[in-house]
Amino acid sequence: MAETPPYGELVARNVAAARVRRKLNQADLAARMAAHGFKWVRQTVTEAEASRRRISVDELLGLSVALETPMDVLMFPAPGDQPYVALPGGQWIALPVAERGPSGAAREVWDRNVSKLSSGPIPEGEEG
Repeated sequence: MAETPPYGELVARNVAAARVRRKLNQADLAARMAAHGFKWVRQTVTEAEASRRRISVDELLGLSVALETPMDVLMFPAPGDQPYVALPGGQWIALPVAERGPSGAAREVWDRNVSKLSSGPIPEGEEG
């Protein structure tokens, strides 16, 4: 098996690929992240996409919203990509492949929930 990349590299590549698919430049993505309350500038996007900066779980959710892309597409390999990633201790793990198509249950749920993006308290009856 070829050398197994760290998981952070997979996520970084997926973020960059999603940005390109959305036809956004790095400044556009930084502005979208800033609009959601993250202190991101173009350089932050550059560092994150080059895997020189770790992406927190909160930022991963923000990127998913900013890129209008379900989180599984950012977190898992694309069809045809190597499914193996390395853990910090050197062990490797095989990940499930993310569905990249425009349909599917995950995409429908994501689109429905992002369309309701709001701030403030959760309305009564909407809690989990």
